[in-house]
Amino acid sequence: MPIFDGENPDGWIFRAERYFNMNQLSNCEKLEAAAVCFEGEALAWFQWEDDRQPMRRWEDLKTLVMERFRTSQEGTQLEKLLALRQVSSVRDYRRQFAALAAPLPPILEEVLECNFVNGLTPIIRAEVRMMKPHGLAHTMVLAQ
Repeated sequence: MPIFDGENPDGWIFRAERYFNMNQLSNCEKLEAAAVCFEGEALAWFQWEDDRQPMRRWEDLKTLVMERFRTSQEGTQLEKLLALRQVSSVRDYRRQFAALAAPLPPILEEVLECNFVNGLTPIIRAEVRMMKPHGLAHTMVLAQ
């Protein structure tokens, strides 16, 4: 079970749910497994919440984790993806793009491809468009 210290709540929930599925945990077991994986700021927060109002379902805990640790000023995961722009290397941009897109529900590949291209610097964007890539993976390779 992954440790959660307050960083990347989307990634932690994704990994936790994979762990739960692999081990076929009941709802009660999910809560117990999650409780022992909090560390640092997240542990202090969990102790506070659990003392005040004990959680009964994994879905409730998941909602509270997202409300507490997902930065609201940055917007939703989708908003962050749509606002992402290349500011350094294509490699870094590609890594950030994948990290933001991964926890989202399925999105049409064409939409992801267009968003990726639109976030590239103008010079790279123009070169990628001239090469007429097919699919997101091909577009990312050409950009890099």
